[in-house]
Amino acid sequence: MGWTFCFAMADSSESSRGLPTHRNAPSAEPPTCPWQRGRRILSSAGLILAIGLTGFLPCSKTFAATRSLSGQVIDAQGAPVAHALVSLFDPAQRSAGSSMLPFETTRTGRDGAFAIGTRNPGETLVLSVSTPAGYAEAPVTDRKTKTLLRLTHCDHPVRIEMIQRGTRATRLPSYQFPVRLFTSPPKQFVIETKAEKPRVCLPPGEYTAQAEHSNYRIGPSNVLAFPEAPTSKLEVWSGGGSVAAPPQLKRYLQPVDHPQFGRRIAAQWARYRVVALGENSHGSANGLKLLRRFFAEGAVPLDFRILAVETDAYAARAVDAALARGDEKALELALSKLPDWVFATEEFTALLRELAQENRRRGAAERIQVVGLDVVLHYFAYADLMAALKKQQAALYEKYRKPLDLFSLSGMQLEEQLDAPKARELGAVLMDLGKELEVAALATPALAPALEDLRYLREYLRWSYADDPLGARDAVMAAGLLRALDVRPAAKAIVLAHNGHITFGANDGSPSLGEVVKKALGSSYMAIGTLYGGGVVRAVHHSEGLRVQRIGDMANSPVPTLERALHALAASDSYWPLDALPRNSPIAAWLNRGQLHQNIGAMYNPEEGALHRMAVLESFDTLLYFPTAQPTTALRRTP
Repeated sequence: MGWTFCFAMADSSESSRGLPTHRNAPSAEPPTCPWQRGRRILSSAGLILAIGLTGFLPCSKTFAATRSLSGQVIDAQGAPVAHALVSLFDPAQRSAGSSMLPFETTRTGRDGAFAIGTRNPGETLVLSVSTPAGYAEAPVTDRKTKTLLRLTHCDHPVRIEMIQRGTRATRLPSYQFPVRLFTSPPKQFVIETKAEKPRVCLPPGEYTAQAEHSNYRIGPSNVLAFPEAPTSKLEVWSGGGSVAAPPQLKRYLQPVDHPQFGRRIAAQWARYRVVALGENSHGSANGLKLLRRFFAEGAVPLDFRILAVETDAYAARAVDAALARGDEKALELALSKLPDWVFATEEFTALLRELAQENRRRGAAERIQVVGLDVVLHYFAYADLMAALKKQQAALYEKYRKPLDLFSLSGMQLEEQLDAPKARELGAVLMDLGKELEVAALATPALAPALEDLRYLREYLRWSYADDPLGARDAVMAAGLLRALDVRPAAKAIVLAHNGHITFGANDGSPSLGEVVKKALGSSYMAIGTLYGGGVVRAVHHSEGLRVQRIGDMANSPVPTLERALHALAASDSYWPLDALPRNSPIAAWLNRGQLHQNIGAMYNPEEGALHRMAVLESFDTLLYFPTAQPTTALRRTP
């Protein structure tokens, strides 16, 4: 399957003379034409030049199927718009290995007119155009009638920043990439820019941008089209798609089923204070099962005494209390009441049962503690705080009961009542209470848990109403982890969280938990990223809710992916410790080229896909590869 670029001049009118038609789609049936080696053919229809990277279609079929569509782009006042980039796509189509729809482009002439040739026989074709001044889209209702595209003016153009990545990144004359809004039917616009910080107009929504060209690659990245949206950052990687992995990479392969694997893990992990095990999907069981095996085989060193989990810190206290007592019934009850579905699973329960047995083998000082890193249950923390004040400090209770009453609302109700300025006012009230409560706690040690509840509420406000909620949330989780390590200075920690949090690279442009902890701990922090070749996970579908879903088959992807490269070297569960890899080696250069990979999270929509790009060694120290993802099993909820 190859990429085909066609440049066509459909007639000799001023509007189309010399204006190219660009077909950017994986061709299902690449053309075989006599001009394949650079020869040109002139016809009454004009000049046609076809370039295929890997194969060609019969010329007769190309001519027979090509049709010309025409139209004009005008602005809101009716004036023609010259040199606008017009794209044509079919919402019913989809490119293999990409969330983008195949498209064709052309430019308008000085009179705003355009003509675009297409071999697409679809009945649902759509024309779209995006400029800094406005946007337009229209269905092709009649191929013989000119389509008028009138720009809708926008007062708040989308701000985009093009970020050069890769060791040999060069400034290119222009970038061209599609952006897609996943509505039904989807919207798609093709943008071309020569600026590092372009501004374009799009209908409101959250888009995905992606491009695969022979000399550069873009995304997949989010593009936000809202009045108050921050700048959308698009990473531009030099060079074409990923190539096969260097054979030397296989030297770092450690098969998970090797009899010495546990001993090798123990030797590697002993060098670190924090080992963060990333989840590619919140609904996959592979990592939990492997961690349980490590504990069962004694592969985890005894000084790992903290299991920090991406779940609510307040709810995790009950889980930890049951674990400390070794009370399996109480443990299952506490897990069933977790506020999210991610860790309320049979697999996580089995891991904690293994930890309970491990704790019986250890002394009290060495016991494994469960710590939650997230803050989402504000109303429970508020209730406990008020109960403690009412019992221990009646004057403080009466003084702060009414100002803090908003915390008694549910999350959705609180969101309706509280905007950013009011959140800052509420935060100031918490600061004042904190000062008085610290003084009171000196005389009344029983108020220590109330101070924890107060800190919880401050952190809830900190990330929920921040300008950068994603970065603020990771900062809160990092602070919780570092605090747990300070309380137990002789303890080491294992972190269970999503790849996007434990990476020491940025998390969608925001500082990640891993980045913050790496700055604090330096080389004693290790991040393990997890990849899946394919399989099944539990995830939230945008229209069907939480369900078991089959994810993309990356091991056999038609586009080059990191999973496909690793699968070619080891088609079984494998561990790739890259922390000792020389950073100036050819392997390191390949890993940091911006490898395309699948990254799922809590939500997955098959029609959108989940492709992302990363420089591996700028993100993780080690990779775990599972050819087949296994879904977690929901724990039965206890009323």
